[in-house]
Amino acid sequence: MMGNTTTKEYVPDKRQEYIQAVKMMALAMFPMFDEQMKKDWESYETKSKKLRTSLADKDGFVVGQNSQKYSILLNELSQELFKNLSCLLHRLDYFKQQSYSEGELREFDYVEDTVDVDDIQANKKEEDIDGDWTNRTTNTKKY
Repeated sequence: MMGNTTTKEYVPDKRQEYIQAVKMMALAMFPMFDEQMKKDWESYETKSKKLRTSLADKDGFVVGQNSQKYSILLNELSQELFKNLSCLLHRLDYFKQQSYSEGELREFDYVEDTVDVDDIQANKKEEDIDGDWTNRTTNTKKY
């Protein structure tokens, strides 16, 4: 006799990680916000606070069925925020590829001077008894 077996496997909910990732991306990009993105960010903040207060219990916690509903609705808000961040990246031409030719390199893109090991060895002084290296001289150039 063969029986049917059912195996249940727990699959963790990843909505919270997504929501946090999008919010952290927005915070990292905050210095690049233009006027439109500032409005979008304020809208996201207002809607997420309003959503939390509407679903929270008298102690301010979102529990039970409201917890799942809150997670789903906040995920939708985060998707809208992600879309707005993507539009910001497009407006800023953030991913625009730039090619350089030899003449377009800036002076700090490369270093012409090379370091001569013999030169460094000649400038070293021996370590004093206390182990203090402060008297040692080195060749340092500001590039």
